[in-house]
Amino acid sequence: MTSDQQQVLLGTILGNSKLIYHKEGCQLLMKSNSKDWLSLKVSELNNLKGDYSKSHGNYYWKSEPSVELNNLYDQCYLNNSKLILMPTLDILRDIALAIWYCDTGALVGRTKTNACLRIQSLHGTEDVICQFFNEVGMKCKINWVRQKPTIVFDKYGTITFLKIIGPYIPEFKYNLLF
Repeated sequence: MTSDQQQVLLGTILGNSKLIYHKEGCQLLMKSNSKDWLSLKVSELNNLKGDYSKSHGNYYWKSEPSVELNNLYDQCYLNNSKLILMPTLDILRDIALAIWYCDTGALVGRTKTNACLRIQSLHGTEDVICQFFNEVGMKCKINWVRQKPTIVFDKYGTITFLKIIGPYIPEFKYNLLF
């Protein structure tokens, strides 16, 4: 697995995808309402084999079991739940952050000038995630909406975040930038 593929996987796992543990190797399950977005991520993970399906308006891609994914599972999961700690966040690059944002992000606020990351699938690690972004100069806070955590960047945190990830946002996702 290349370094870029690892970043794609990390961004995907931080987003709305998950790893499923099996004895013969972990499986990656990705979901999106955009087949183009799903296909783009799958093309970056050309070392994994898998199948597409569609159900209830969403597209799915499920990899075949792969031992290559086991280390990532050990890094990002505890007792079959996502557990994202600072060492994992510290290795994120622009590619992983862009994928995470394309999976769960949006511009919010009255004037749509604050980037946010919906992190409900990472429940229990929201403080660590917020601390990470604040430590790297992207000021943010945790907002709770219907008991679901969301990271919301302030004006300058948003500018910095979007400047870092902007070059990696595909054209059909530009609505996330403006």
